[in-house]
Amino acid sequence: MSRPLPLNKDLIVCVPKNYSSTMKGKFFESFCADILRRQSFRIDGMEVRKSGMEIDIQATHTPSNEKLYVECKFMQQKIDSSIVDLAFSQSFRAKVKKIALFSISDLGKDAQSTLEDFRMDERIDYSFFDKKEILKSILATGKVEDFPSEKIPAKYTSASLLVHPEVEMTWLLQESENGSPIRLVPFAVDEMKTHPSISKLSEIMREQGFFEGLEITDYFYLSQPELKKNNIILSESYEKEIVSDIILADDLMDYKPCRPKDFVGRDTVQKEIWDYLDGVRIGEFKSRVLSLVGRSGNGKSSLIAMLSSRFKNIKWRNKFFLASVDVRSARGGRFVAEAVVKAFNMAINEGFIKYNKEFIIENIADITSSESFKECMRYLEDNEKVLTIFFDQFEEVFMKEELFGLFKAFERFGLDVSALQSNIVVGFSWRTGITLGDENPAYSMWNNLKDYRVEKRLEQFELKDSSKLISGFELTTGFKLKKPLRTRLIQQAQGYPWLLKKLCIHVFKKLKGGISQDQMLVSQLQISNLFYEDLDRPEKQNACLRFVAKNSPVSQYETTKDFGSDTVLNLISDRMIIKTGEKLSVYWDVFRDYLKGNALPVIPWSYMPSNSPKMISSILNVINLFKKISVDALQKRLNYTRGTLANVIMDLQYFVLIDRNAKGDILSRDSINSLPEFLREHFNSHSVYLNLLEHVEDADLKRVNIKQYEEVIKNTYLNKDGSYPKGYNSRFLAWLQYTGLVSVIGQSVVIYDGELASPAFGVVDLEKRGVKNRRGSLFLAATTPEKTSEVAKYLYDNKNMDYNYIKENKYRNAIQDLVALSFCFRKDDQVIINPKVDSMLQHSSVERVLARLVSDSPAMKILNSYVNKFGEDDKKTLGTTLAEELGRTWKLDTILRYVYALMRYRNFSLDKL
Repeated sequence: MSRPLPLNKDLIVCVPKNYSSTMKGKFFESFCADILRRQSFRIDGMEVRKSGMEIDIQATHTPSNEKLYVECKFMQQKIDSSIVDLAFSQSFRAKVKKIALFSISDLGKDAQSTLEDFRMDERIDYSFFDKKEILKSILATGKVEDFPSEKIPAKYTSASLLVHPEVEMTWLLQESENGSPIRLVPFAVDEMKTHPSISKLSEIMREQGFFEGLEITDYFYLSQPELKKNNIILSESYEKEIVSDIILADDLMDYKPCRPKDFVGRDTVQKEIWDYLDGVRIGEFKSRVLSLVGRSGNGKSSLIAMLSSRFKNIKWRNKFFLASVDVRSARGGRFVAEAVVKAFNMAINEGFIKYNKEFIIENIADITSSESFKECMRYLEDNEKVLTIFFDQFEEVFMKEELFGLFKAFERFGLDVSALQSNIVVGFSWRTGITLGDENPAYSMWNNLKDYRVEKRLEQFELKDSSKLISGFELTTGFKLKKPLRTRLIQQAQGYPWLLKKLCIHVFKKLKGGISQDQMLVSQLQISNLFYEDLDRPEKQNACLRFVAKNSPVSQYETTKDFGSDTVLNLISDRMIIKTGEKLSVYWDVFRDYLKGNALPVIPWSYMPSNSPKMISSILNVINLFKKISVDALQKRLNYTRGTLANVIMDLQYFVLIDRNAKGDILSRDSINSLPEFLREHFNSHSVYLNLLEHVEDADLKRVNIKQYEEVIKNTYLNKDGSYPKGYNSRFLAWLQYTGLVSVIGQSVVIYDGELASPAFGVVDLEKRGVKNRRGSLFLAATTPEKTSEVAKYLYDNKNMDYNYIKENKYRNAIQDLVALSFCFRKDDQVIINPKVDSMLQHSSVERVLARLVSDSPAMKILNSYVNKFGEDDKKTLGTTLAEELGRTWKLDTILRYVYALMRYRNFSLDKL
């Protein structure tokens, strides 16, 4: 088959990985010196040191006797202007007017401009030898045998000359199919001569990371044009590349990225992207790499699909074209070239680019140098159009070792597109929250592109966007949500589009199945329930899901081999597994993480209760007493205004503390055994509490300054005018204490993020318990360790103790200490042992558990720090500093009494532990 176009030729110069920088430099200098010798130059010296400088090569042109200064740069990054300047300045100092700069990389834009300035000076002869010029020199001097391009079949689109110190120079042809290279073929004119072995060539290619994804075959000889079949594969797992678009949902009730017709919101970021692409189109912006970043499930894939669709309308279709590619189907380094071919063919087939030839990538290692690419770029520039190739789910392939070569291809293409400054943009979607080690090739690739890319961020849904999405579900299903349920859905989703969509699918399916809205309102719309529903299937399917999650993206063949085609197809049909090309992944990466570690994602919420724990507890007691009561009857009994009662019911509904029947009656929930324990699980994921954990000042005591707590409240509930309700400070602090998550000591909020709750756990009225200023029940040694141990043993044996018994036996101070240590808590007219402490006592004695609680108490930790600082003997100093720390205004005799009492407990704790 005759060649329609000349064969594209390239040069590859490389050395073994174990070469030092000095060895690399010497090899390249010797290589350049050999080229000069064949051009009638005499080498006068190499690595010549002169005062303040080193000359790589000094040479003389023997016919003219002209001196030559040679600088050799064996580096991959582009040559910058400083190197061009350095070569000139050093040649000037050496009094040499003829300069040659050799490099295997190209000049940067600034360097190109600097070189042109020097060339304007007729007194200087400044030559630059890049790969193409070096290759011309090699061929012109006969250092390696060229070949007649017209005799090479058209299926071979590129020829690269390999230069390596361990083998003879060898031509490597790339054979293309369907527009991009698929195979590497060594070439030689005569098969009778000795040539590097195929195994040695493949070893070099693997070590250098060249031509990832291609197979290498035996030699193609002009004297024997039939290609032999003993192929060697360069990549570890050679597979046919399948370039897939983003897989969209079939309808609104489908978990996959939504169809453009169902897309809502994101108006701001859409405009930002349009403006950026328009800036590229008219030459206003320099960046040609666009990254779309955001948390998992924030709708990046849906937005890309939406933009691709919108660019086809009458306003944009002659300006922009967006081709989306799902990276999860990638096999190796060939993927980038094939994705580019597919994107350009899509643009050509849809008339965005007028091109009447076959689009071909000749060289997989240099996509942008292909003739088809260049011609299409000229068309886009002439017609002020921009083509965007968007690689979606880009982070999904990072942990696959067999795909490490793919990152080099992505990086090379991204940098080449940036250098072109033409009318093409490369886009990547990136999920935030991923940690990559420095040794991960993806980390290097992503960092190297940092200076070249423009970043657009997808934040959480705004209220109006969440409302639009729910309206879409209402329109599709025919169910109109009541305001309380709509509000609850939005609040529970907390601006996470993926969670709102999943909750909506869950809710509307239940409504369709006959569940009432009131029942849905008080059911726990927790993500755990949704995932439990997903796993309500045969164990073999669950095992398959866990396998796909662990290895995602994984080949369908491998999964089918282990679990059977029926299992895999059922999961695909149920949309639990998404098929991209021939690879499988779990429908949501959040669900994947759950399957891998059984850990539920923390979804922060920021609801501020309208009422205090005391009011909620007292009204809930009335509801529990009647089991079922109407709103009117409850209002009459409590004598509250309708508005106040509405706020209370809203709190009760939000925390799922009551049920409502079809008539609107309020029903008690008998399944809640401990109200503070139940609510503690809610508040564990509250955004205020999570923020406090991030501002802990003392890692041992885990405390946060009260001013910092107030700042967290302010930032969480800030109004548009910069103000916030000041009453939120005390109200929310009461809830954190009631749920046992914090206690207040002096000017600090102490965090309890372990199993045991704070001393104020379950206390609805701190003032009534003799505690002022919301400070909680702080352990301060009200009695002796011996007395406390005695009462603790009684509690362990009997599990509870009523107040009359406490009074009769004068146990009040001991109970005060035990409650403060979270050994037990008050409930109604009884003191009940903490179930978690009860569990601890199954494996340890009462004294040791009590000693552990004492040593972990905030007051004892503070006391220990001062004992270490001042010693045990100076009781006055210990007591004074402790009182200041705790915010107490004790007199001296009180100070000493507390110090001596605490020291007794300290000695008890040290002795028992």
